[in-house]
Amino acid sequence: MTQQSNDTPRTDFKLQLEDLSTEELTVLWQAESVEFVWDLSDLTALWQQQLDASIIADLSLNVAGDTLQFKSLCSDAVPPIATFRELLNHPSAPPHLLDAVRRWTKIRAAAPEGTGVGPIAGVLYYVTIAVGLRLAYPRPTKLTREALKIGFEWALEQGFLDAQTRNLLESARLRCIEKS
Repeated sequence: MTQQSNDTPRTDFKLQLEDLSTEELTVLWQAESVEFVWDLSDLTALWQQQLDASIIADLSLNVAGDTLQFKSLCSDAVPPIATFRELLNHPSAPPHLLDAVRRWTKIRAAAPEGTGVGPIAGVLYYVTIAVGLRLAYPRPTKLTREALKIGFEWALEQGFLDAQTRNLLESARLRCIEKS
């Protein structure tokens, strides 16, 4: 990435982030030093806020794609999906919607350091993959089983997770170990 002064806007950052591999993004998420800015209760509140946020509103702002398609995927699901929490707990979450959220987390990881968004986006990235694995969707990611196991372990180390998310990630991590 090109080094720029703090006064120069990063107009190219989104494009560069979308070009990063998942392994490079994991390093970026892990490198963010939020412990100096956010305490655990702040990150917990951010995580809960993200889970309760509108999928359509968030995806429409940051993901290349048709907002009408996102709306259709959410409203056509049975039961309908409005929030990230509903998507992650859905018995048959639409794979295209999970993929859009996964791509959206890569964009969110570009938030300025210290905002607390990096770890939230990183965990959400792995949780969407875990949902895809739980629902036995073919190939929800190009990551190897070993890379997934490491990513799930990193996500499980985050202290802001609720019990339901932690159980989902742990089940996915165990699936990776069993199939190795």
